[in-house]
Amino acid sequence: MTFANVKQILNGSPTAATTYLKDTTTDTLVGHFNAIPFAKSDLADVDRYLAGESLDALFVVLVKEEWKTQTNPAARVADL
Repeated sequence: MTFANVKQILNGSPTAATTYLKDTTTDTLVGHFNAIPFAKSDLADVDRYLAGESLDALFVVLVKEEWKTQTNPAARVADL
């Protein structure tokens, strides 16, 4: 991560951090997902589809949480 990336996240949209995370980790995460034994099949397109859908769902959850913490200061704290 560069200083320019940090500046872009701080000054960007409420979901800028998740966008950065998705852009920089998706290829690695897909590789790890495909390494899981039960994720292998003879249908490479199905594997690719499942990995993509799983990661898309993960990033949807992250965007919702990031949006919440960026727009609602009360959401930035949690009970211990």
